[in-house]
Formats: sequence, C-alpha cells, structure tokens
Amino acid sequence: MVNKIKSVHERVRALILNPAAQWQAIKSENTTIEDLFKKYAVFLAVIPAISIFIGSSIIGDEIPLMGAEKVPMVDGLIAAVLCFGFGLLAVYVVGLAINYFAHYFEAKANPIQAMKVAVYCATPFWVSSIFFIYPPLSFLAIVRWYSVYMGYSALTTLMETPKDKVASYLTLVTICALVAMLIVDSFVGRFLMHRLLIGG
Repeated sequence: MVNKIKSVHERVRALILNPAAQWQAIKSENTTIEDLFKKYAVFLAVIPAISIFIGSSIIGDEIPLMGAEKVPMVDGLIAAVLCFGFGLLAVYVVGLAINYFAHYFEAKANPIQAMKVAVYCATPFWVSSIFFIYPPLSFLAIVRWYSVYMGYSALTTLMETPKDKVASYLTLVTICALVAMLIVDSFVGRFLMHRLLIGG
C-alpha cells in the first residue's frame, strides 16, 4: 500500500509540474481501465470525499441566517461515499465521451487512451478539493481548472488529435467534464443542505 501511495504521489507531482513531458510515457504504458481506477483514481477520489466529510461534519459550514452548522457524522459519511462513488463515475463517463467523440475531430479512438486522459486530467480537480476541508476556502478549488491546460497536450499526444482540431475537441471535453462535475456537486450539495435544514 505504501508503495502504491508513493507511486501515485510521484505521478501527481510530475503531472502537475510538467504534464506535457508525462503524456508520452503515459501513452506507452500498458494498462487497463480497471487498473487506472484501482491503482490511481481511487487514491485521489478519496480526497474530496474526506474533505467534504471534515468540512461538513467536523468544521461545519456557514449558512446565512443560521450561522455555522454541521451535519451529523452519519450524514457526512453518506455524503463522502456519494462524492467518492459519483466522482469516479463522472470521470469514467468523461472517458467514454472522449473516446466516442474522437472521430469527429480526426483523433484516434482508443478506449484505454481516452480513459487515461480522463483519469489523469482529473488530478488537479481531486487534489484541489482539499480546500473543501475548510468551507470558507473552498473557492480556492478553482485551481482545479488546471485540468483544462493539461487536457490540451493530453488530447494531442494520447488521442493523436491534429493540432487544428485539438482546441475544439478540448472545448467539447471540457463541457462534458463541467456538466459531470456540476451534477456530482449539485447532488452531494443538495443532500448536505437538506440534512442541515431538517437538522439531521
């Protein structure tokens, strides 16, 4: 387990500091979609889950006219599980979309390479979710959009997208990711707000 975490940490660091240099190595890696999630995604998807639990059930969020409110621990754990599960599902759906739309942009459709793009480009999103631990700082999670910058070189290298098509491809993928993210955030957020309003 320690070696797996160390490996994930090294990959995260390399992707964030110099993503363009990482894509060629990632492209040639022999892996499966299952391994992408079991050996990488699950370790990072737990960050927003834990952050939401701590922020909502231990620290509490500031609710207008109500002050600082906390949801019961059980509800916080449920929200964390929902965040974890639906977060991974959202990335999987984005990966499917990347592969499905590839031929529209003269890219090379490949389900594993497409899922690599989705999983690894989600790295800044997952890491930046640590700011949700303290709700007043949650706005700093905007750095998650570094994923878009990473996506440009990822689609060029892994999906072999022509230079003149990659911007349009990236725009569509970004929209898909945004919709998926908003659905997950809205679902979990509505659950937490409901539990706060009814007092658990």
